[in-house]
Amino acid sequence: MTPKETWPYADIVAKITADFPHESAATILDLLDEYKGVEKVRVVRCILHLANGGIDQLLELIGTANTDYRDVIYWAEYDLDDQRIHDFGQPFAIATETGYDCGQLSYIGGRPYLPSGTEIPMCAVCSARMCFFFQVALSAGHHWQHTILAMFHCISCCSEDALIPEMLTVPLKGAEIPLEFLTHYQTNFRIIIGDIATASYRNDYDPLIEYIPINSSTWRVGAKPQWLLDDETPGSYEALEATFLFQVPSGLIFPKCSGAPAQKTLNLEGQIVDAQQRHYELFLGNAVYFFGFGSPASEHTYILTQAD
Repeated sequence: MTPKETWPYADIVAKITADFPHESAATILDLLDEYKGVEKVRVVRCILHLANGGIDQLLELIGTANTDYRDVIYWAEYDLDDQRIHDFGQPFAIATETGYDCGQLSYIGGRPYLPSGTEIPMCAVCSARMCFFFQVALSAGHHWQHTILAMFHCISCCSEDALIPEMLTVPLKGAEIPLEFLTHYQTNFRIIIGDIATASYRNDYDPLIEYIPINSSTWRVGAKPQWLLDDETPGSYEALEATFLFQVPSGLIFPKCSGAPAQKTLNLEGQIVDAQQRHYELFLGNAVYFFGFGSPASEHTYILTQAD
């Protein structure tokens, strides 16, 4: 299934966050949605470029675009000598040769940004559609800069063997990850990696978890891991050295949306039952550490957990 529509793109939200720091992205997106003409994504990028953080300019440009969108494109993409200097048919970082402010692109719940055409993943254990738990955007300067990592997990099944990700059978610190291990261990969870430049908002996904912004400092984004126990930083995978990405704090809960189904869990007898909490848990609420190897890719991502 492909997205019903690709509005808004992640680069647009990042631009809004950078240019309108005192306004919510949702407010600005609602205003931009008043443009009803053709080439919506391109025209919206032109409007944001020209508005340069000004609400009054933004409103005036939206009105102009609804009258004749070609004026807005011309003002944004051409100089006084009629030479084309930008192409806002491309994401901002490409069109203007700038970087991204990842801003509000890191959050729990809601709807994810995914690469175009990406399917919502299915559980390899029970074949149910997985639940979107969170995404983290990695900003400029990070080894995986301009990348969005989206985390999905199955809430429809439960197995004692899959309560946490598969662990290596050797001491973890400095461990060499076995060949192809990372392509097979994602069974009841799935990590999807996307480029901010091309990721699009999935309006076709019905959220099961309430939207909550992520505190990048608490999640150690761009910092060093905060180990609960011993340091278990892996060594390498296919000769690629490990890079720490971020960690999910211990004890974190994921509040359910109204009407969301119960998460499956195991009772004391080992039977699969519905959990009674008003929230979901990820890997028993353990701290979860994310590492990457080489270039950004799902099959280059390794996670491990630790408990108090």
